[in-house]
Amino acid sequence: MDVYVSSGIATPGIFVQPAGADLRSASNEEALKNIWEEVRACFGYAKPDGWRIQVHKQGEEIRLFGRSGKEWTAAYPSVTEMLRTRIKHEQAIIDTELVGFDQEGRHLSPDQLSNAFRYRCYLLDVLHLKQEDLTQRPIRERLSFMEKYLSSAYHDSLIFANYQWIGSFKGLLHLYQECRQKASRGFDGTIIKRPEARYFTNALKVKPEETVDAVVVGAYLDDEETVNKLLLAVPSHVRKTWVPIAQVAGKGASWNTIWSACQPYVVSQQPEYLEKVPHTPHVWVEAKVVVSVKMTRLKLGTRYLVHADAARECLLREDKGPREATSFEEAYQIAFSNGEVKEREF
Repeated sequence: MDVYVSSGIATPGIFVQPAGADLRSASNEEALKNIWEEVRACFGYAKPDGWRIQVHKQGEEIRLFGRSGKEWTAAYPSVTEMLRTRIKHEQAIIDTELVGFDQEGRHLSPDQLSNAFRYRCYLLDVLHLKQEDLTQRPIRERLSFMEKYLSSAYHDSLIFANYQWIGSFKGLLHLYQECRQKASRGFDGTIIKRPEARYFTNALKVKPEETVDAVVVGAYLDDEETVNKLLLAVPSHVRKTWVPIAQVAGKGASWNTIWSACQPYVVSQQPEYLEKVPHTPHVWVEAKVVVSVKMTRLKLGTRYLVHADAARECLLREDKGPREATSFEEAYQIAFSNGEVKEREF
């Protein structure tokens, strides 16, 4: 089925490019104070750790779109049927986060979503409801709209993200600590939105442990010709290039899944617009496959403009497209805030 992309007007059945989130790292209270100085009064909620899914309803038809616009309706029939049953409105576009759990009720990482025993959709935002495009309304009005017109849809499998009003630094600190305590229950950081923010205004995503979404652009082989490391890069929206950020090693089922996803994109030469690579890989990969990777910190360097130090725990993110990876500019600002060296021009 063809997927059409809206140019900014929310129309059911036409995918709307979702609002993004600017990454912030808050490993200590001082870093969180800097974030408070940036945003002041705001709404915030604990970010569920799953796939961002845009739900479109037209009559009895439900369609599920990932962040990149790829349609996932057929892949998740039980979720589709649940949404068809719970959402009573004839037409709607709703932003959700789809999270998976195993038979014991334990949260599954996003790369295991398709293997889940049961699912839960968190309602994050609303773009279209009651025959109205809501994307130009501020978030405070959209939240009221959801509460008024979607409360009857709430269910164990479809629940409202727990937005909280934050009017002070103490309030932000309390929410952030609460979000960290929820990490083992399937939450991943804190989302912050200014009260007047329209839908297409980027939110802030605040995380204690530094992770980035990067794109695989190369692979390194061991003596047995097995892939044991991947070369990762991030997109620079200013430079219009791909900027190498780290090598990451791995093994096991998740690692094999990542490399299987890369194989259709193996190419014979360096990908276009990829900047200088510190160590040339044995295999080049077109910049198509997105992974999430943990690290000790982001730091400015010489071999890498920004280096994901001690990169590890690489997971496939099928729900994201290459341009939705963490940007070089975001990574640079986080690295610069760590105080490694003086700021440079891009």
